This record gives sequence, C-alpha cells and structure tokens, in this order.
Amino acid sequence: MIDRLAQLWKFRGLVGNLTRVELLVKYRGSVLGLLWSLLNPLLMMFIYLVAFKYIMRLELENYTFYLLVGLLPWGFFATSVTGSTMALINNGTLLKKVQLPREVFPVSGVAFHTVQLALTLVAFLPFTLAWKDELHWFHLLSIPVLLLFVAFTLGACMALSALTTLYRDLEHFTEIAVAATFWFTPIVYNFEMIPENLRPVFLANPVTLFMNCLHDILYWDRLPGLLTVLGVCVWTLVSLWVGSLIFRRIEPQIAERV
Repeated sequence: MIDRLAQLWKFRGLVGNLTRVELLVKYRGSVLGLLWSLLNPLLMMFIYLVAFKYIMRLELENYTFYLLVGLLPWGFFATSVTGSTMALINNGTLLKKVQLPREVFPVSGVAFHTVQLALTLVAFLPFTLAWKDELHWFHLLSIPVLLLFVAFTLGACMALSALTTLYRDLEHFTEIAVAATFWFTPIVYNFEMIPENLRPVFLANPVTLFMNCLHDILYWDRLPGLLTVLGVCVWTLVSLWVGSLIFRRIEPQIAERV
C-alpha cells in the first residue's frame, strides 16, 4: 500500500488536473456554479428539520446544527462512494491508451468531492459561529477526524471502482446500500436514542463511529471516547489496506474489462 501511495504521489499533478477539470465541467454553464454544492445540504437539512423536529417532535436542542454536523460529511461520503463505481469505466478509453497508475481516477474523484466538502464547510462556518455559544480548542480535532474520514472513503472507493469493472451490477447495488446505510447511521437522530440491544448492530457500521466522533466534538462539546477514536483509526487503516489490496489484485484485468 505504501509503495502504491508513493507512486501516486509522483502523479499528484495529474490528480490535481483531473480534479480541476471535473470541477470546471460540473459547473460549466451554470449560473449559480459552486453554490449548487451548498443548496443540496441546505434542502436536505430543511426537509429533515421539518420531518423530525416539527412533525415527529424530536427533542434535541439546536437540532439544525446537529443535522449540519452529520449531513455535510455524509454527503461527501455518499457522492464519493456512488461516483467511484464508474470512475474507471468512464475513463476506459484513456486507460487503454496511456500508461499511468489506475488509482488516479478514483483518487481524483474523492479529491473532487473533498474540495466540495471543504468549500461547503467554509461557507457554513459563519452559521456555526452563530449557533455555538462558545468555541473550544478541541473543536479543531474535527479536522483530523474529517481527514481520516476522507482516507476511509478513499479506501472504499478504490475497492468499488475496481470491483465494478468485473461486476457492473455493483453500481446499482451501491446506490441502494448507501441509501440504507444512511438510516443505520446517527445523522438525523441521536445515537443514545438507539435501544442498547441494537447498538452493536449500528456500531458495526464504521460510518457511525465517524459521526459519533464529529457529534461529540462539535455538538456535545466533549472529547470522544478512547474506543471511538481507536475504532475510527482502525477502520481507516483497514479500508485503505483492503481497498489497495483489492485494486492491486484486479488491476491487471481493468484495461480489458472497461
């Protein structure tokens, strides 16, 4: 895995160019441009706010901010994972003509969504400052947690991008799996609301640990538990290792399959 990452580093310029091109293509001809990346979380936040706060009357103080903490990183994860399934297939012509590390395509896809996430976080920062009564030094710990989440997502995207070249139905299965995972992740509800006998099932979902970590730091104003932090680190390493392993095993067949 380390060797592959070192090789990718040599092609960092290509990854940057692919990311920039994807940003330009996505918003080319659009009047609002990058503002569209803000409208989606705003719309989803409004829908869940009405549904859970005012219809189901969920008793959670400052629920808007609670939603924001979960929806923004979730949006990054969902779009990265679903988009990764076609990352290699959509670039099949280039893969057959140019010798380059195949990983640059899923990596550039994750980089593209990471840039969108960063811009969205910056745009929502003034609202965060308004919602929080007091800022603490440990709020900055959310940055390394988000970086670990990006790395975890990258591992999953590498595996999915390679596997989809062998099993095209994986694209559609991933969309369903991501939609189901959303409801098994404490984003629109608090983890403490889950019955204790069901919590191990929800903790088997690694995204739950990342969300609990972010909610602890940003919403509850407390340091995450040691087991939560260890879980986040372990899942990140496992995702990167397994994703790299799967990609390396399938790589010799990719050019033929796309």
